[in-house]
Amino acid sequence: MFKKIYQTHRISLWTLLLTFFFLRGLLAQTPNGYYNAATGKTGPELKEALHNIIKNHTEISYSAAYDALEVTDRDSNNSANVTLFYSGWSRNAAQQYNNGAGWNREHVWAKSHGDFGTTMGAGTDLHHLRAADVSTNSARGNKDFDNGGTRYIDGDGATDCFSDADSWEPRDAVKGDVARMIFYMAVRYEGENGEPDLELVDQVKSVDLNTTGHGYHGKLSTLLEWNTEDPVGNWERRRNDIIYYNYQHNRNPFIDHPEFVALIWSDNPPPFAPSDLTASDITQTSLTLIWTDNSSDENGFIIYKDGAGIATINPDSTRYPVTGLSPGTDYHFTVTAFNTGGESVGASLTVSTLPADTNYAVNDSIFFSEYIEGSGYNKALEIFNASGQPTSLENIVILSTSNYGDWNTGHYEFPEGTLLGAGEVFVIMHSSADGSIHSLANELTSSTVVNFNGNDVRALAYIADAETTIIDIIGLYEDPDSSSSWPVAGVDNATVNHTLIRKSSVFHGNSDWLSSAGTNTDDSEWIVLAKDNFDNLGSHTVDAVNTIASGHIADSPADYRLYACFPNPFNPVTTIRYEIRKKTTVNFNVFDIRGNHITSLVRQVQQPGLYSVIWNGKDASQHNVPGGVYLYQLQTDDGFTQTGKMVLIK
Repeated sequence: MFKKIYQTHRISLWTLLLTFFFLRGLLAQTPNGYYNAATGKTGPELKEALHNIIKNHTEISYSAAYDALEVTDRDSNNSANVTLFYSGWSRNAAQQYNNGAGWNREHVWAKSHGDFGTTMGAGTDLHHLRAADVSTNSARGNKDFDNGGTRYIDGDGATDCFSDADSWEPRDAVKGDVARMIFYMAVRYEGENGEPDLELVDQVKSVDLNTTGHGYHGKLSTLLEWNTEDPVGNWERRRNDIIYYNYQHNRNPFIDHPEFVALIWSDNPPPFAPSDLTASDITQTSLTLIWTDNSSDENGFIIYKDGAGIATINPDSTRYPVTGLSPGTDYHFTVTAFNTGGESVGASLTVSTLPADTNYAVNDSIFFSEYIEGSGYNKALEIFNASGQPTSLENIVILSTSNYGDWNTGHYEFPEGTLLGAGEVFVIMHSSADGSIHSLANELTSSTVVNFNGNDVRALAYIADAETTIIDIIGLYEDPDSSSSWPVAGVDNATVNHTLIRKSSVFHGNSDWLSSAGTNTDDSEWIVLAKDNFDNLGSHTVDAVNTIASGHIADSPADYRLYACFPNPFNPVTTIRYEIRKKTTVNFNVFDIRGNHITSLVRQVQQPGLYSVIWNGKDASQHNVPGGVYLYQLQTDDGFTQTGKMVLIK
């Protein structure tokens, strides 16, 4: 029943490349799992598996086929008409036959090639029945399909079909449709339960081969060519869906999976297609494609970007890095496998690179935890990492002024490769400080960074893309009073001849010195100690901080934290802080209370750290929004979502 009685044909590599270049991508309407039983099969085994999937369809009567064809073959430009298959003409759907002036039901697999007539089953199968001009249908008769002959001219005009004594060549636009309908019939009907056994042969006049219960159709090699030259189109897919969902409840597998043609009718089939294509490590300009290799005989893989091949890589590969992309751009990638038998259908994916950075969120989990301005050269700065993860200090610097003036031209950079552990400190100390405390220093230096006298500003800053953002500051930059020192926590001249220790309740930097210094011990972020107090140098701790309770956590709660904004209510700006403890893509958005998107504050890949972002009460177009309740939401690419509420006062 499933034996090969036809001549096998080797399909050339270039032909298959051309075929599958156009035919990659599966039909979205195909039900999930419909073809699972065919996975991993080729040749007769695949043919049998597909037969078992599509057999037992719902059969309709020959008279009902007229009504069905009015729907399946409806003219997409005129819903009252049908498109006639061979001629391409549009005709009023109500003119069924109409004494030869209308249209009739063409059996693409000629019914005499199997002697099934118009009985329910093969004779009424919509997957090969088409609306056709009556006289054109008659001219085709039961001829096999092949190239050549003279143009057929109907009483209504010339067609783009050609014919000779034993073959029919349809117009170019439906040659692939013809091939895939013939392939369907050869798989659907295998002689079971009184049905005809239909097979393909590589010859014309195939009707002469008929025996009882067996029918043959040709010409196989020509049909294979047509399948390549006229790939599956949207109209053909739509028709397949209509038949499946509305009438027969089975599908033409060669429309859904064009690669099945070569896997069955080529003696040297292409490899199985890769699957499960995904993208990881997505940045603004690069990503990595990852897929599953389902074949053991591929010669390699071809990577396509937006339809153009960009790389050919080795067999057994399952990933490929793509660079040189543009920020915020959609790309369509396809990965195919190939061997000497051809190229597989592709695994495809549409993915967007990260957009250009929006308002930059500052990692302010790094801040000054201790400041020593003591006698002589007893001067030191202690920097603390309040985040839960080691943090690189690569882009963090210390800016300085001398005598409350402008920023010095140079700035302090941490030693290359410095990674500050979670809860750890980095101490920069003057090299001439008291020798008993040298062991507490991570770096001893006599440079500007530790040459201060109480009226010299020191600021931790983040530098990226030529932008400098202050994370934390000690001293009042551009002090209008030209002070010789500054008060802290109600203590006058606290920045000279004193040690300042950050309170344990502080877990992020503060770029506003006046609010950081405060006016008394309650509102200050600092504790003021006597001169040359080194008791706390070399370590620091912070209190536990409560996070916002609302939100859905799809990952470990320890990985992310969203903190309440401050101030709240607010006008004109509020600061929102969040913590991430592993590298991830962060999206931080503002919505109104009805869920309408207002603006995006962050869209970028971020390293572990404690970040702050400011919202100024404006939408994405920088227009002021009205007062009211707004929501801010932190999302990461691994499923974490958490939301907070804030009130803008106007």
